[in-house]
Amino acid sequence: MTEIEQLAILMSELKAEMKDLSVRYERCANKMSNLISLGEADAFDVGNDAYEFNDVRIKQVHTSRWKYDKDTTAQIADIKAQAELEGTATKTTTTSLRLTAISD
Repeated sequence: MTEIEQLAILMSELKAEMKDLSVRYERCANKMSNLISLGEADAFDVGNDAYEFNDVRIKQVHTSRWKYDKDTTAQIADIKAQAELEGTATKTTTTSLRLTAISD
């Protein structure tokens, strides 16, 4: 097997491992959030929505996002398209590798 083939296989294995770790992390994070909301972490509260467990600090971060109705979304799309036509929008291009497992 060539070096490039080995590298592709390693990338595939690492991506699968990262996906598994991400799922496991999200489960833990959800469980921690639930325990915090139930008051189970109150003894570890250090203020400002932060909790310290030995040498690990967990801070709750609140993020707000807007969700728009169809009409507003269409208007935004029109404004973006017009800016592209007028040249007032800037296009950026990035290149990345997309790894896809091929099933037999």
